[in-house]
Amino acid sequence: MLVTATVILLLTTSYAVKYWREGVGAGLAYFGLAYVGFGLALLGIGLLIRTGRCERVRQKGQWDFVAQAAGLHASTAKWLKARDVAVIGCAGVSDVMPSGVEGLANRLHELVLVGLGMPILDNLDLDPVADMAAKKGRYTFLFVGAPLRVPGGTGSPLNPIAIF
Repeated sequence: MLVTATVILLLTTSYAVKYWREGVGAGLAYFGLAYVGFGLALLGIGLLIRTGRCERVRQKGQWDFVAQAAGLHASTAKWLKARDVAVIGCAGVSDVMPSGVEGLANRLHELVLVGLGMPILDNLDLDPVADMAAKKGRYTFLFVGAPLRVPGGTGSPLNPIAIF
């Protein structure tokens, strides 16, 4: 069971776009603008990043997501560590694809999971929570995630609940 105070970072809102282009990585400069724009003080809480992937699928259909997807650049791991972020989640796999690090497809996964011991929530549909956050003018909430019990498993689908 995952229970944590969480903030949703709407990169799409910060940059006035419906979705981030495939292959665009959010590095520290992107985070800085969104971070300041939402007036957030992240320390020890969860962070959900909306890239607009679901909107992109609705508008243009599916594509080879593994070959090219918007996400976080590996350089953001240091930023996440400095703010003691407890868990991250994204509409994709969190990593930008391609990663920009030769020979490593999921560099952020390696840095965050192995290096920081931080859980990652992949393939989230963040549109409903983003809409509710915008409606309430509040981007922090209690996040509860109940994974399936999978003996010996290293991952599982999750039943996420955002409580505002």
